[in-house]
Amino acid sequence: MTTQITPKLISRQLSERYQQLAAGMPATAGFREAAFQKLLQQEVPSTRHEEWKYTNIRSVWKKLGESAGETTAAPSPHWQGDALKVRLAGGQVVEPAEVETANYIVCSLKKAFEKHQDKLQAYFAKHTHLQDDYFVLLNNALWSDGLFVWVKRGQTLPQTLAVFFEEGQSTLENTRHLFLLEEGAQLECAYFFTGDSPIHSLHNCITEAYLAKDASMKHYIAEAEAFHHSRVLRTFADVEQNANYYNVTFVLGGHVARHDLCAALKGTHAEAHFYGLTYLRGNAHTDHHTVVDHIAPKTQSNELYKGVYDGQSAGVFNGKIYVRPDAQQTNAFQSNRTILLTPEASINTKPQLEIWADDVKCSHGATIGQLDEDALFYLRARGIPKAQAKALLLQAFAGEVLDYVGNDSLKEYLLARLQERFS
Repeated sequence: MTTQITPKLISRQLSERYQQLAAGMPATAGFREAAFQKLLQQEVPSTRHEEWKYTNIRSVWKKLGESAGETTAAPSPHWQGDALKVRLAGGQVVEPAEVETANYIVCSLKKAFEKHQDKLQAYFAKHTHLQDDYFVLLNNALWSDGLFVWVKRGQTLPQTLAVFFEEGQSTLENTRHLFLLEEGAQLECAYFFTGDSPIHSLHNCITEAYLAKDASMKHYIAEAEAFHHSRVLRTFADVEQNANYYNVTFVLGGHVARHDLCAALKGTHAEAHFYGLTYLRGNAHTDHHTVVDHIAPKTQSNELYKGVYDGQSAGVFNGKIYVRPDAQQTNAFQSNRTILLTPEASINTKPQLEIWADDVKCSHGATIGQLDEDALFYLRARGIPKAQAKALLLQAFAGEVLDYVGNDSLKEYLLARLQERFS
């Protein structure tokens, strides 16, 4: 029998889990204690909190552990491309335990705390925008395992790193991931969040990426299943001179998902590129929050997020761009485009620009609409059934984001998943 996490039981249950993890990983005990003490002074965010205004995460929290009924859809097949595959289940790295060469290291974060203390002390939880947010503190105190990836100077991980998160095996999972790319290092990584649960469950996942001068990281995120499983994903990237962080996120299913993606552009000519595509049905809900902080001069960012919402699904997009006083000659562009397929579907979009420099090129915009009736009529007039015509138009709408996937095998896989949804 699964114990439901209710407001009255939260403190006791989290305290027991915290004590187990601190005792099991002594090297993290001090860090965990500081976070846990702060956590006890906070409450799970509600819609009264500005950053959670349109996403009721408290209702998700209160349902954790409750029976959710049987899942109705078969899981999508795993991507079978050429990759170094890592599998996490129940919040633990289960395959492989460790891959270490002279050029790179891939291992569990627990093992890294035993073997690479110097690197962890310098980088772990050091990102500029790691704040005292409830779910950040929760992860700081209760992370159970995750990945440590270290690519050495001038080296490239020879294969895509494919990380499969098999979720829903416990009520509350907290995983933590740390990527270190030394000068000139390169990495392509893909996250796949799969599985569902007969109970309401939550995965709280934080990723930190540190890109030294001339480093490059392509980071793909794909979510497909999880009708009763929710996620809070936080990704933080520090980007130094001439380095490039590139993120493409696909959300094609889920119960409630919150994505916070933040890049701090700290060196001249640093770049961040964020692209996202969401397609939801039923009562699913996805919330994208992005922050690009232009700290150094001559930095560049591009953001394009597209959404298609069917049934009673709902979306949120909040994109913040900061241009600091010293970040002259910055280029920053942001766009959010949405199609609502039913009157019940909804989107709350809020692009934001805060500029303290005067020699910049910045723009942002948002559009919300329905499928083009003229285009739909044109296709139907040529004998294409309505459902197929809609699928073709939606695929064309999504194609712009798909084009940003630089891995052909992964692009084909994602296109196949989209075609399944659109048809």
